[in-house]
Amino acid sequence: MAEPVAEGLNALRVDLEGVRAFAQSLRGDLDGSMRPTGFDIAHQHSGTVPFGWFAASGGIADAHREYAFCLAGSREAMGSFLDAIDTMIAGVTAVIETYGTADALASADLDSVKELYGNAARPTAPPPTSGGKAVAS
Repeated sequence: MAEPVAEGLNALRVDLEGVRAFAQSLRGDLDGSMRPTGFDIAHQHSGTVPFGWFAASGGIADAHREYAFCLAGSREAMGSFLDAIDTMIAGVTAVIETYGTADALASADLDSVKELYGNAARPTAPPPTSGGKAVAS
């Protein structure tokens, strides 16, 4: 459970190295095997359907059309899947960059934030005076 920072706010701890490793793993899988295999499959499915060109049977002609439609749908779904992985990697990378380059307050540990918050909330004493004039301390 997240540790409360202030009323209504909770600390969020992000293991950036773990997130970075996840993104690298996804990128490696996508570029190393999924995309090349997807391109190979798409190329194989982009040709014509190898049966039923001149079939006298209406059933064979229907099967030819359905098979061609199914192959086209498979190519589109595979392309969408690869694009979705690319989008996920871009999102993970954005999280890494955002949290990794956050300012000092955002990247400070929770105790430091609480200390700064507590110090900022305390009133300070007015400067010492002598006869209505401020005195240097």
